[in-house]
Amino acid sequence: MRPVAWRTSLVLLHVALATVIASAAFHSRPPSLHVEHRRRTDLPSSLGDACGIEYEGAVFRPPAEWRSLILQVTIGCSWNRCTFCEMYQEKSFRAKPVEEVIAEMDRVVEVGGASYVRDVFLADGDAMTLPTGMLVRILDAIND
Repeated sequence: MRPVAWRTSLVLLHVALATVIASAAFHSRPPSLHVEHRRRTDLPSSLGDACGIEYEGAVFRPPAEWRSLILQVTIGCSWNRCTFCEMYQEKSFRAKPVEEVIAEMDRVVEVGGASYVRDVFLADGDAMTLPTGMLVRILDAIND
């Protein structure tokens, strides 16, 4: 890549990131995310709700992903110090036991929800901090 084109790309990336950060600072939550607060009296707003999965705290899901199953494999965010993000501040970070995650997936299958699942998201803020062995067990259970 030519030096001038590289600098231009870097400047455009910088402007794009500054815009995202400024937008996030202006809004308490990014506008493209939907916050779901769980109450027993609410109608199910996601597959997980409809299948009886009990989420801890607010779960952030793009509205277009209503057919996606969200599995909270961690609670909160391991870093949780970003000045532009308020998504997980009310939660203390911890890993959910693998057996509990697998039981939730089994519940989805039991009630017939598996046929509606298009995608599976591993939530909350930082699922990739789990040890590899835990992630492999969860991913194998998803594939089964």
